[in-house]
Amino acid sequence: MKHCKTVAALAVALALTGAVAAPSAHAATRADVLFNGTGALAPGLSMTPAFQFINFSGSGNGTFFDTNGTATAGSCNPVFNGASTIAETLAYGEGHGEGGCAGTAVTGAPIRLSCHVVYIRTGAVLVIADRAFPDWDGPGPYAGHDDGSSCTGTVAGALRGVCTFEMRPPSIEDFILVCHAQIED
Repeated sequence: MKHCKTVAALAVALALTGAVAAPSAHAATRADVLFNGTGALAPGLSMTPAFQFINFSGSGNGTFFDTNGTATAGSCNPVFNGASTIAETLAYGEGHGEGGCAGTAVTGAPIRLSCHVVYIRTGAVLVIADRAFPDWDGPGPYAGHDDGSSCTGTVAGALRGVCTFEMRPPSIEDFILVCHAQIED
């Protein structure tokens, strides 16, 4: 039942944000992936602001496009580590991370991604932001100081997505993340 609530919350978040984010007129989608997993925060989220160290691992399935635009189904296992750029609370957080996703397309071809992730979290909704994010030039640590989320490797481009972020009570350190992400030229 809890998984159904998480998926329902993701569906609402996707509907409210217009799926992921409107691609630019010239952008081509290189990957469209749904992934989920678990992670940990240290020292943990509460109402008292604190900088966090973050790790996440999970699994993902989706469509990946080669340089000729040919689509193939595939899966990869994301692993990321990161940190807050502001003191986070349960209500709000911002940060960045480095990691990747390794897996295999159904054709047997390897999928290898190396990614830089920038996130902005409001409550239970976490946005993986690239420079096209509407508030990119607003106040905060990213205004003009970061190129946004991106990936290189088998599939390369700007990374954007929307996720549900759910703490795993009674812990203030463990979380579940379910995301819909895209990589675009």
